[in-house]
Amino acid sequence: MRMLGIKEQDFIDKIIFDGMNSPEEQIAAYRSSFNLKDDVTDESVQKRIQSLLNSDRGKEYYNDIRTSLQKDREDKALWNIEQAAQVLKEHLDFAIKNRNETKLTKTNSDAIISTAKELNSMFGINEKNINVSGEVVQIYGEEDIQD
Repeated sequence: MRMLGIKEQDFIDKIIFDGMNSPEEQIAAYRSSFNLKDDVTDESVQKRIQSLLNSDRGKEYYNDIRTSLQKDREDKALWNIEQAAQVLKEHLDFAIKNRNETKLTKTNSDAIISTAKELNSMFGINEKNINVSGEVVQIYGEEDIQD
């Protein structure tokens, strides 16, 4: 199977990276990628687009780029969550250490509690709303438990 040409790759890149999903946007992207003149009809361009996107090589390139883009986004999202958790953990460690070295104040206590709550929220610990078959269920009473 022959590889896609540069213009074909450019067109597929535009519809993926620029989010050109409507037929009008795809036609404009195809015209731009292939430097088509105005005398080529939109119907003709649409047929070329369908032919390219339905070809084995077009599908393979499209899927490879989409998969790569999705993996890239997932990696960045995971890195950001881990980084945020690390910063919050350092904040919590500092607040606990400070508590042990000085008198416990309301500010210090609030810092510990709010940081711990944020970490728990990030990782779904102590969720108050639980999705059960599409409904939201509120759990009450946790606040009433004495320390």
